[in-house]
Amino acid sequence: MSCLTHPFLSSPWRERLIEKCQEVRIEPPVFQVMSEIRGGRTAWSSVVKVQGQYISARFWYDGKNVNNAMEDAAEVAFKHLSGTSPPTSPMYRLGGIISITENMHQDNI
Repeated sequence: MSCLTHPFLSSPWRERLIEKCQEVRIEPPVFQVMSEIRGGRTAWSSVVKVQGQYISARFWYDGKNVNNAMEDAAEVAFKHLSGTSPPTSPMYRLGGIISITENMHQDNI
């Protein structure tokens, strides 16, 4: 699994998450994009760090939809911060906080 830097493109859920972080006076979110080779193809997903927790997107996406992965992670994190629903992503359910391993190259977005 690897991570890469991806341009931070504006999106409704990311904007809402940034505003929510400002509202509750916490650090702004930090997005990471990850890739994983699956059956000869590369799948992409994203995690967002909010309040020291890494919350993952719910799904993996094709490379042309990397922006959707970041949007997905932002939506899950926003709903968590707003108290409207607990994070439901598989990585969150497994342990609450995703640990970034040493063998994973990470770049903040």
